[in-house]
Amino acid sequence: MKEIVIIKEVQVVGVANLSNRHELINQDEPMSDVQDIKVQKRKASRLRHGEAFLQRYEDGVCQAASELRLSVVIPIGSNEDTCWLGLKESLLYLPKETEVIFVLAKGFERAHFDTIFTELSHLKFSVYTSEPGRAIQLNLGALKARAPWLWFLHADCRFSKVSAQKLFQFLRDNADPNLLLYFDLRFLSDGPLFMTVNSIGVWIRSHLLGLPFGDQGFCMRKEVFVKLGKFPTGCRYGEDHLFVWKANRCGVKVRSVGAFIYTSARKYKDKGWARTTCLHLYLTFKQAIPQLLMPLFSK
Repeated sequence: MKEIVIIKEVQVVGVANLSNRHELINQDEPMSDVQDIKVQKRKASRLRHGEAFLQRYEDGVCQAASELRLSVVIPIGSNEDTCWLGLKESLLYLPKETEVIFVLAKGFERAHFDTIFTELSHLKFSVYTSEPGRAIQLNLGALKARAPWLWFLHADCRFSKVSAQKLFQFLRDNADPNLLLYFDLRFLSDGPLFMTVNSIGVWIRSHLLGLPFGDQGFCMRKEVFVKLGKFPTGCRYGEDHLFVWKANRCGVKVRSVGAFIYTSARKYKDKGWARTTCLHLYLTFKQAIPQLLMPLFSK
């Protein structure tokens, strides 16, 4: 992979140098028609080679992704609206034969998935139904997954082609399996203007405190997920929060992929930015205090 990147850079520089040389020739020495044709042919040849190397680089990323074998798990609640339909464009960036598992809460109409199957025929889809509850649905999807790597996504999240490629490159370049990976979070434009403040808060919570949340796209090996005891199902909220606390206690390395994932900010607009932000902070601190005190009582 690294060799291909180097070659790509050389080719791009080569094209740029050729273009500059052509300009210099035009400025300093008038060229004959034959000379001009030769230069144009050489330039076109270099451009074709550059495009070929770029294509070979992207194909290499896709091949690496296929070799890594990753299962994407997406829970959908019984009262979900059609926000999950926006995932279709993001799922296009996954390599061929990637397993995508939808876990529907009871009450959700399975027939809604007919269109997504036909439009994304390069992927392997599985659809399961379970009792409602995000933790229950995520655990079922992980249990059914065939690939060694698990990527948990929320129905209202979005990711770019660059983010998908960075994830696969990170997995390929890091041999350490004892990882819990997450993405840096950005909010979609469907919320209020103050969402930049929330994005900064998420960065501080994730990078400085080591506490990313589930909407940041957790990715880990299946054996790490099983070692951590899966997502806790006995809590009313924050199963992702408690899961990360346990990961930190068990010595699992919580790391950022170095790419962005996007999520909806509609609830901040519908319920009020200040009210929703304060509620989330209160619930987070309420759940975090017992986790902070746990080491004291376990001695």
